Order: sequence, then C-alpha cells, then structure tokens
Amino acid sequence: MAELIRTFTGGAMNKDLDERLVPNGQYRDALNINVSGSEGSDSGALKNVKGNLEQKNESLNSSTGAYTEWSTNYIDTALQNPICIGSIAESVNEKIYWYIASDNISVIAEYDKNTEIVKPILVDTQNILNFSKDYLITGINIIEGLLFWTDNKKEPKSINIKDWANSTPNFATHSQIYGRSFIERDVVVIKPAPLKQPILTLSKNLGVGSTTSTAIFNFIEVTTPPVASGSIGDSIPIGTSVSITLGSPINVLAGNTLNFTCDTPSSEGYNPVDGEGTEQSYNFTVSVVTMTGGGTVLNGVIQSGTAQVISGTFDYEVSTAGERTLFDLKFPRFGYRYKYQGNQYSPFSPFSEVAFLPSNFEYNSANGYNLGMTNSVKRIILGGFDSPIPADVLELDILYKEDNSTAVYKVESLSPEDLSINYIEYGITNNSNATVSFDFTNTKKDTQQISVFPTQTVSIIAQDGTLVPSSTTDVVIIPTSLGTVFEVLSELIYSLLPSNQILRPWDNVPRQAKSQEAISNRIIYGNYLQNYNVSSYIKFDTANTIVAQAPVLNVNSPSKSIKSLRTYQIGIVFKDKYGRETPVFTDPSGVIDVTNSLSDTANSLKLKVASLSPKNTDGSEMFDSFKIFIKDPAAEYYNAVADRLYESEDGESVWVSLPSAETNKIMEGEFVVLKKRNDAPVAVQDYPLNKFKVLSKQSEAPDELVKTTRAISSLNYAFDEQFGTGDDATYRIPGATPVAGYNQFFIAGQEGKNGVGAATIPFWAVGNKIRFTDRISTTQYYEIESVEFDPSGANELRVTIATPFTTDVNFLYEDPTALTSPLVSVFNTIEIANEFETLGKGQFEGRFFIRLQKTPTLMDNFVSDVELIPAATTIVSTGYDADRYAIYSTGGGALQNAAGGQIGSATRLPPPTSRNYGGGNSGGGGSVDGGNFGSLWNIPYQPGEWWDLVFERKVTSRGSGAFGKAYKVGEKIRFSTHPAVYEIKFIYEYTVDQRTDYVRSYTRLDRPLEASVSPFHIKGASFTNGNIPVYVDGVEIFAGGLTAMPFVTIDILKPTDVREITSAEPAIFETEPAEQVALDIYYEISDAIPIAQYNDLHLSPWFNCYTFGNGVESNRIRDDYNASYIRTGTKANAVLDLPYTEERLSNNLIFSGIFNSTSGVNQLNQFIQAEAITKSLDPQSGPIQKLFARETDLLAFCEDKVVKILADKDALYNADGNSQLTASNNVLGQAIIPSSFGMFGIGKHPESFASYGYRAYFADGPKGKVLRLSADGVTPISNYGMDDFFQNNLPLNNKIIGFYDNSNGTYNVSLNTLDSESIAKYGNKTTISFNESSNGWSSRKSYVPENGVSIDTKLYSFDEGLIWEHGKNSLYNNFYGVQYNSYVTLLFNEEFNTVKGFKTLNYTGTESKKNIYKTATTGEQTFSLAQIQAQRLTPSSVTPTEGWSVTNAKTNLDTGNVPEFINKEGKYFNYIKGDATNISNISTENFSVQGIGRASSITGDAVSSFNVRIFADPSCFTNTNP
Repeated sequence: MAELIRTFTGGAMNKDLDERLVPNGQYRDALNINVSGSEGSDSGALKNVKGNLEQKNESLNSSTGAYTEWSTNYIDTALQNPICIGSIAESVNEKIYWYIASDNISVIAEYDKNTEIVKPILVDTQNILNFSKDYLITGINIIEGLLFWTDNKKEPKSINIKDWANSTPNFATHSQIYGRSFIERDVVVIKPAPLKQPILTLSKNLGVGSTTSTAIFNFIEVTTPPVASGSIGDSIPIGTSVSITLGSPINVLAGNTLNFTCDTPSSEGYNPVDGEGTEQSYNFTVSVVTMTGGGTVLNGVIQSGTAQVISGTFDYEVSTAGERTLFDLKFPRFGYRYKYQGNQYSPFSPFSEVAFLPSNFEYNSANGYNLGMTNSVKRIILGGFDSPIPADVLELDILYKEDNSTAVYKVESLSPEDLSINYIEYGITNNSNATVSFDFTNTKKDTQQISVFPTQTVSIIAQDGTLVPSSTTDVVIIPTSLGTVFEVLSELIYSLLPSNQILRPWDNVPRQAKSQEAISNRIIYGNYLQNYNVSSYIKFDTANTIVAQAPVLNVNSPSKSIKSLRTYQIGIVFKDKYGRETPVFTDPSGVIDVTNSLSDTANSLKLKVASLSPKNTDGSEMFDSFKIFIKDPAAEYYNAVADRLYESEDGESVWVSLPSAETNKIMEGEFVVLKKRNDAPVAVQDYPLNKFKVLSKQSEAPDELVKTTRAISSLNYAFDEQFGTGDDATYRIPGATPVAGYNQFFIAGQEGKNGVGAATIPFWAVGNKIRFTDRISTTQYYEIESVEFDPSGANELRVTIATPFTTDVNFLYEDPTALTSPLVSVFNTIEIANEFETLGKGQFEGRFFIRLQKTPTLMDNFVSDVELIPAATTIVSTGYDADRYAIYSTGGGALQNAAGGQIGSATRLPPPTSRNYGGGNSGGGGSVDGGNFGSLWNIPYQPGEWWDLVFERKVTSRGSGAFGKAYKVGEKIRFSTHPAVYEIKFIYEYTVDQRTDYVRSYTRLDRPLEASVSPFHIKGASFTNGNIPVYVDGVEIFAGGLTAMPFVTIDILKPTDVREITSAEPAIFETEPAEQVALDIYYEISDAIPIAQYNDLHLSPWFNCYTFGNGVESNRIRDDYNASYIRTGTKANAVLDLPYTEERLSNNLIFSGIFNSTSGVNQLNQFIQAEAITKSLDPQSGPIQKLFARETDLLAFCEDKVVKILADKDALYNADGNSQLTASNNVLGQAIIPSSFGMFGIGKHPESFASYGYRAYFADGPKGKVLRLSADGVTPISNYGMDDFFQNNLPLNNKIIGFYDNSNGTYNVSLNTLDSESIAKYGNKTTISFNESSNGWSSRKSYVPENGVSIDTKLYSFDEGLIWEHGKNSLYNNFYGVQYNSYVTLLFNEEFNTVKGFKTLNYTGTESKKNIYKTATTGEQTFSLAQIQAQRLTPSSVTPTEGWSVTNAKTNLDTGNVPEFINKEGKYFNYIKGDATNISNISTENFSVQGIGRASSITGDAVSSFNVRIFADPSCFTNTNP
C-alpha cells in the first residue's frame, strides 16, 4: 500500500501558494509550535510551546530561599488599566526595565533575572512622566547604568538606575529623591544652567577694617656720628626692633606684616629744602609685635628693606602684607556652573560685570596711556548665587574669564558643605572708648581676629554664628545675610575648560523626540521637536525705555556708564524652564540713542516692555523667564591723547601732534571726535562739530612744521595790464593777471604807490612764496621762480612762478568763466612768505601727526603751539615780555591810554571811512615795519573792511622795547579774555601828533576776532569820553563810561624747545568706530528675570565703559592700543529673520557630547548648537522612526527607506564611483542608501523593530511587508509564504509589536487587528513567528503581548503591565493564565490530479491525545475508546489527555478525523474516521444515482425519536484492558 510522508524540515507556513503547490516540508498553518532547526536527530520536528508564568516576586529570603510575592500596591492592584509601552534588556546585569502606562500611575519597573525579583524603579503619581498607551517608548538605551528614553510626548529623560533603585517601596508611592518627591527636572536629559550672575563685592583693601595708613619715618641706621641729613647711609638692619607712629589706625594683629613704601628723591642733586631730584622708591616690611595707641603705634621688627636710603624723614604709604592689586591689567569676569549627579555639567551662568576698580584719571600725554584705566581691586568676593541650589547639584564650579579671551577657567569647586555655609556681612561700629576685638571665621575658613578701634566702623564677612566679640559695650553690629560666598585670593587660575563651553549658552536638547540611540559614546535623537510658536510681538514703552543719567562728582572717582555717541538696540530673549532660549525679539521702539551730550554723566539703562508675554493656547505662560539683550553695532574705538596743535600753511587745516604710542589707533581717512578740552577737565559736547576726518597722517613732522612758511609781508597790489606800462589791470588778462594754467603775472604798483615800494622790493625774492587772499578765500602758496623789474626803474614787476596757477585763483574775478571778466578789486592782497627752520624741533620727537580741518570748535578747545596761558595781571611769554595796552575800536573819539588819560586830540584820530583821513591832516612820520610811509594818506584802506586791531603804546623810541621788537607780521598773539590764537598778517604804525613817544598800530589778523573777545575789541561802536554810557552794537556796556572800561592783555606767543611735552589735562580724541552693519549680534546683559516681572520697569546694571566726568569714556586697559577692553557681553544671540515657530525636524539627527566613564567624562546632556551636532537626511526617505546602532554604523529607519549613516568615519569616492572608508572627526558621516536596502522603510511602526546580532527586523505597515536587514541588505521576509497575509493585515494595525525570541531564534510580530478572513480562521489577533533556521514563518502564537524582550535564552513578554517569563510554565500553550492548543495544517498534494483515498494516518513523535472515559456503573474505573466500544459501555464522562490528534482530515471528496492515535513500534497511527454525513456536509458528487431534487416538506406523523445501531469494528482498535 502506498504511503505519503510529510516532514517539517521546511519549518515554515506557506499561505501564499496554491495548496497543490506547497512543497513538502512546509505547511499551511501552525499554532503554538516551534520547529527545530538544528541538524540533530530532531531536525524538522514540530514542538509545542511551553507556557509562560508571571514573575511577581517582591523579595527573597536568603536563608530559606523562599520568595514573597507582591500582593498589594502592585501593578495589577495599584495601577488602573496598566499597559507596557516599552522595554529594554540590560545584558550586563541581566535585568529588564519596562515602562508602564495606566490611567493613574506611570511606572518604570525592573526585573532581575538572577534574583527573579520585580521592583519599581520610578513611580509617578503626579502626572510628571505622563506615560500614555498612545505614545509607545521605542527609543531606550542604557549606558553604564544610565537609563535614557524618549516617548515623543514629553522631554527626553534619563536617570541613574542606581540612584533611583530604592526611590519607592511599591508601585503606588511616588518616588522620593534628594529627600523629597521627585520632580520633572530630576529626570530630564537637559540640565539647566544657573539663572543669576554672581554679585561682586570689590574692594581696594585686602583685609577688613582699615588696611592702609601713612607714616613719617627715617629708616636710616642709627650710627655714631649720625648720617647727615640729606646724605646716603645704610638702612636699619634686618631684625632691628622699631616703633613707628602711623597717621591713622590700621587693623592688624601680632604676626602680621606691614609694607612701607615711599617714592622719594635720590641723593644726586638732593636738596631737603626744595626736594628737587630723581624719584626712587624705598620699600620696607615690618613684622607686627604689638599695636598700641588705638592702632596708631606699631611696635615691630624690620624684616626686609632697601639697602641704602637718604637720611631724613619721609612720607611712607603703609599697607598690610599682600596688599597688592589683582588683575591690574585685565578685565576679569566671574561666573559659575553646576556639576550635577553623574558628572554632568550645566551651561554657564550669566557672567558678572568686570571685576575692575578704575584709578584716578591720569592720561599721560608723553607716554600715551591712561593710568586711570588700571585695575586697583585688591579683594574680590563673589556672592548672590542662585538660591536654593538645586538638590541634584554635587558641586558649584567658580569660573573665570577675561574679556579679551574666550578661554574660561575653573577657579575652584564648592562642595555641598561649602554651599551649605551661610555668610553674614557685619557692619560694626565701636562707639566706646576702648578697642574691641572680635574672633570670626572668614571666607577662607580661617579663624581671624579683628580689633575695632574707638569711633571706628568696619565691615567684615564671617561664617554665620562664628562672630565672637570679646566685648560688646557700646558696639553696634548690623548683620546682612549673604548666603554662599567665595573670595578670590589670587590670580592663580586653575584648569582651563574646553573651548566649546563658552559656545554653550544652553543645551539644545529636543523638546520631544521620536527616536533615540546610543553610538560613539553619545546619545542621538532623531525626528525631534524644537522651538516654540511665538506669535506675539515685542513693543517697548518708549517713555520708560531710556538712558538714566547721574553726575560724576570727581574725575578721581570714575563711574560705570553706557558709552555715548552710540545707538543701541534692546532685545528680549525668552527662556523655558530648562534654559532653552529663543532668538532675540526686538522692535524699533527698543532703539536707544546715547548722544554726545551724555559723555560726562554716568549713564544707565532703564527699560519697560509694553507688549504682553507669549502665551500658550490655554492662556498660560509659554516661558518661565526672559533676559535682556543689547546690540552695539559699533566696532572698537580708542582714546588718544594730544596736547599740541599747529596751523597748516593752507589756512584751512591744522596738524595735531600725538605720542607715537597712539599711532596705531588712528588711521588716515577715519574720523576722530574731540571729547575733552585741552588743559581743562571739560567735556567737548557740540557734536558733530567736534568730529573731524583725518585728512592725512604722518609718522614724522610735516615739512611745513619743520620748515615753517611764515608771512613776511601782506600788502595790496594792482596788476599791470602790460609789463612796463604802469596801467592798473581791471579785468582778466592771462599772463598779466593770475589765471589758471598760466605761471606769470605783472605788478603795476603797490597800494598808495606807483610801482613797488623800495622797502617792499626785498620781499620779492626768488624762492619766496606768494599767495592771494581776500580774507574769505585764500590760494595755496606758489613759489617765485623769477622776478624781473621794469628797466625804466618804475619798480613794476614781471613775476614767474614755479608751477602754473590752479583754479584757486578764480575768486579774484567776478566771473572766472568769462574771458575778460572784471577783477573783483583793482587792489588785491598778496602775502609774501619764506621758509625757515622751526625753533623747538625737539617737540616733534616721539610723536606722529594727523591733519584735521581747522574749525572754531577745534581751535576753541585746543591749545596751539604755545607754552603757557598768561594770567590777567602777568604776561608770560618765553623769551619775551609783553606790554599791556588799551584796545580801541576804529570809531570816533579820543584814544585813551591804559591809565585813562587822553592821547592826542580827538581830531587827530583817523576815522577809516575813506582813503582821505582827516581832510589832509598829516599824521607825522609813519612806518611800515620800520620804513617811512609819510602822511595819513598812506594808511591802507579797503572799502567795507575794518582793521582788526587798533591800539596805542608809549615807547621811548619807535621800535624799541621787547614788545616793539616782537610785535611783527607772522607772529601769533592771544588775548587774555579768549583762548583763540591769531596770526598777524599786516601792520601799519605811525606816531601820534608827530610825537615820537606814542605809536598807533593798525593791525590786520588772519581772521576777524571772535565775538567773545568783546567788549575789549569793539567793532563799529561809537563812544565818547567822560561818564556817558558806552554802547557796543547798540547794547550798553559800561555805565561809567570809557574810564570804567576794563583792559585786555595781549600775549605774543612763541614755542619752546623741549623734548618732552606733557600736560596734566591734555585734549582727548576718540576714534569713531565704523558701524558693523553685517553683524546683527546681541549680547546678554541681565540675569534670567521671572516672566511674572515681564512688564515691570527694569533698571539694568549693564555698562560698557567708565566715565571720568570730563568727556573721556574709557573701556580699555590704560587706553593702550590693542589692550583688553570691556566687551558688550559674553553670551551672544541674534534676531531670526524667519518667524520663530515650533519645528518638527522629522529628517534630522542631533547628538550629544561624549561619554567616557573611565575618565569621568559625561557630556550626554550637552547639545552645543554652535557645533556641528546635527545631520539632515533626504526628506524623500520620510520621517525618522527608529535609530539602531549596528557595529560602527547608525541605521535610520525612516518611513519609506532605511538609511545607513557612517559614524566616526566618512566615505571618499573614487573616479569609478566606488567608495572607500576613511577616518573622520565627524560623529556622523555620510548618509548612504545601498541599493540592497530597496525601497522599504519602517512606516510608522518603530515598535515593530527587533534585532539579534547583525540582523534587524521591522515591518513596513503601509507596504504590507515584514523585512529583515542583514549583511545582504533588506529582505522582505513576509514574501516567504506569508505575503498575502501580511499585505491584507499589516495596514490595518496602528500598532505592530515586534520582538525577538533568543531561545527559539524567532522574530515575532504581534497584530491586534486582522481582516475578516483571518478573523474567521485565527481569531481577532495573533502573533506570527519567523524562524531564521527555516527562513520562514514557523507558527502563529495564541498570545499577543504588549511588548517582548529576551535576555540570554529566555523570552519575557508583558501583558497588562505584568512581566511573564516564557518556557517556565510546565503547562504547554498556557499563556497569561489561559490554556491554548497547538496545531498544524498539513497538505498531501503529490499527484494532485489523481484521486486518492486515505485510510490511515500515522506520525512519529510524542504521545497522542487520548480520551479517558468513565461510566456511571464502574465508579472511578477508566476506559479507552476501544474498551468502551468493545464492551458496549455507555460513558458518563470523557477526559482528554494532552497529545496530538487530527481534528480535521479533508480531501476534495470527503472529511474525517483521527481523535487519537495508537502507539505501535514507536509510531502513532490510526484509521481516518470519516465524518458523519448530514445535510450540512453532504456532497451530491458522492451519489451514484442522482435525483431530481429534495423534498421541501414531508406529510404524515411527526418523528419524535430515532433508534441508531452502532457496530464496532474489532479491527479498528486494540483491547488494552482484556
């Protein structure tokens, strides 16, 4: 008889092929079986599955080995509707952690495989974790005991499992940590930074109380005979006892050391009377033995000192030892950060203001630096730290940085003990008559004693509770609590922090993330959420967003200020509760303009926001706090000192001399602003008149200063129409009059003469220079190349110049464009000048020069090349004396001398109203620079013009005396009533009334006198003698008349020949910085301010310079070039061009800093956005759903594709397109989609992911595929006999749970939703197992877990939040307490076209199912089916045993079953019993005779019962109970 054999070596279901084509070894369906894939004797064998058991042991008695199970407050009793939403196995410690969501409590639980104990790790009863069944946790990692997870609903979180292991006693009690109920900040990945900057207490004294004093003492050694006063001798030997009286009490104790310092003249040239000599410093240290006299008498011992000193008492400055400045040439700032549990560090706090105390203003014009900008701080105490310090902070690191560097250093770490100390500032006033001593513990944790002298007030900082006064009589003590403080003891700064930390204002940890993975010792998030939807705008209250001013009382007490001449922009940055910050929000209403008028006040910022703070949709605050930011678009600026000014030859500009040390500060073409007046502590504020462009710059003195061009004559001349004719030219004649492009002109005569006067001819010498002026316009100088005199002797001139005239001569003509344009005037002023070596060349050494436009503002506020400003009663002029004379106008009336006496008669005053002075009256002999010019007719006059200066002086003889010799053309004069300096351009003098002892001088200057010189210079006034009031321009000046008129001093000025030129009050220029238009950078200038104070008025302490109250605003050390300067701030931000909205970066990855437990580095909380910590994938791959680290690569399972990302390496491509791996510093390298990966993704089902070794399994729900990623790429394993099933069912599921069973080598997919066809066959849900050994789907399972995970060879799954261990239940197919069966559906399809009959069925395997019968008459005796049949017994009950049976054997012709098998010779067999035929299963094909139909009804008596006879075939069974 033919036998058809079926094996299970294929080990896989096949639901895809037609049943006729399913190959031997595969089967149609299977439930709750495993197929052995080994190569042993049981290869291909079907095995049913052992059931699972719940693991609920609470504790283990180590003595008895007995377990106690959870009974109350467990998952199934405390949690309402619990469900496992994620799990992870830690293979190192063989523990499982799973996440449980419920209606009332969220839990993270732990199962220890070795102890079999279940315990809660984290229990949340306050809706902090807020786990949800709708947000499965598929991103879970454990890194050396640190558990990280993300659920895409709330903040990514992490905990140190060890720290939380005993946080709760059960599953119903909220976890406790740090002595309190846990809060969200305890478990989030992000670690917030401190919110407040440290508050600085700066002091110029090192200690408490008074630490400085003075003394007058002689440190000369006592000898016999004594060293004479003023002579040099040895100082007091070391070890000698001394008693020194101090000028004021000093708070020192026995054992302390005092420093004595004196800057005193040396012996060379020393004169004890006038103290002239060279300075030399004396330094001594004295050890204190006792202090008496109320702290004013020192009894001590010399410790060290200068070897030799001058004998004599000198003034010494006394200070306590170590009394030296800190950071004297630096702008230091201090901040702090937190060290959290697990060696994680927060970002930095806001940094403090600069720890800088400026000194007295002293801007040295010789050396070019400002001593006022050196740091004089000697004691720095930090306080005002955030309070309370967060509970999870282990240490507080004190940080230090300099403003000119991005380097940040750790100064010291404050321990929890340090942080617990409260310091008190005590203000102590001793109102008694006795010295009172106090013991206390200082900030150095040392015990210290201080003596407070009578009437003295001191301030000390002591640990709370340590101040112990020896006496409190009449002592007032006022305490102020400071909290934690830290004292900076030295400039020794310790470890340098990584440079990237200053780029970390906050950590950009995603607010939510869909996926998470650990690779390269970092945490990586994918498909994450960042930013907020801030739709509100910012508007400032302009009435309250202003600069407040305060006066600077003393230049020696400079104040913090906001730099003037700047336009600032204020912005707001919002901050969430974990420190994430928005970009800057601002508005034009936040613009603050600080004008130059505020250059001498202490300015501060005041602001108020008018708009509302951003809100959530429910109206709650979106942010917890905000910060104020500011933008200063100006670049760096410099202050430069200058104290000398020289007028340029062009008359339009000046040269300013500055020390060479300033040369790099000022560049040609840039602008400078005169901020401070020379020789006065006065600000120059008339901006923009005090702003000057640097026309040129020279490192050496310009030639025109070294060789000065000085006018020697200034007279009016007429041009000649034709050389030799003597006819005055009246119009433009090229070659005869000065015309642009020509280099020749003719002179017809000097005004008042025909031809050129004999006294003037010597001025017209070759090499001299000429220029033309009408006192409004002036040409440049032209050098005389040749001069030809008229041969007739008429003294007419032909003048040739070295270079052709330029268009600067056009002002001589009414219309320069007209060929024959009339001259403006027949007579034109020609200045003749020559060059000579400048006296005082030493003044140019060590200096550079800038040329500026000459303006009244510059001239009024700057001293020119003069030495002194004379007093009103004393004329001081180096090398000359100066006489005083009364100055008068050219109006009518008698001239008066200085004593008020009349000089001459009123009729003799020549009124300059015409060229005819006094109707022909002779004025006697006159002179022009010593030459006779005859009568008054010769006094020059030009219609419409007054003389600038007319005065009379009495001399013994004309031209004698110092003043007469010095007062000449080219000299410079100044009036005692006005600082302006004028140059003498022209002088006419003549004797009055033909008397030789009085000389009247008519003078024309380089420009009209300033109005402020009046009333001494009176132009166009009329006054009379006597007591009649004097009027000037219609305004009464002197009621007492002319005799009451005050007098003015005229000073003739001359430079000195010195090598060093200094001034205690030099002029200060400030360079104007260019605006950095391209930089839209804002800087943090405030602490984090609670959002509740958003609309309050805020007074900002921010400053960016120190103002000295004299116009000088300094922000740079010593105002030196390239020295450190005060930066706007330390933390930057910017305005976002696009709207600031919440972003879901579904295709992006972001990674943390590195973790290295060996070196104690844990930067897993650091997400520094200034670094390249993100990577974007191609959006066509779809959103990232799952990340998986495989060896050294990162796999991103996106919705539509799988992407491989190289980690810590990159790919280089050859010319042929092939790639080669190369090492790289990039954490994430190139993203690659190999062709073998196909076009599959993970859909939206990251929960379907499972991995084992190099393989990864996942489901693409929308595509209806289950996939395996291995070395050969991505393979659709659902195609292996199950394609139709998965195509029909995967898309129906919103949750596809995938897990790997290590013990059976199967990937399992659990589906909660099936299509109707599958439901009819398999029920509502199922789990399907893919077996790698058979490379097929081996079986379905009756259990559908919430999650599954394997450790070693054990599988654990979760149901209703409970953990179950598989294979531990002795009951097979018992899952979650429910009993199921195993079955398999086989196909015998050989020669499927042939009709075959099946008689028996046998199998090789374990025990068959058997039915055990009992009858009512035989009691407990049991019978087999064969016995029942043989003995014709009627069974009363039947009990099936476990075993295999055939419930349905079906062919295309019939159906049957094998209820049980008989074991014969190791095989189980039995006949196939055909199913009884009835109306429901009858097949007409089996009828040999076919009818015409069936009866629809039967008439007759109703049938109430049937008699059925059963015949047992003895051959069908074996009687086992004979």
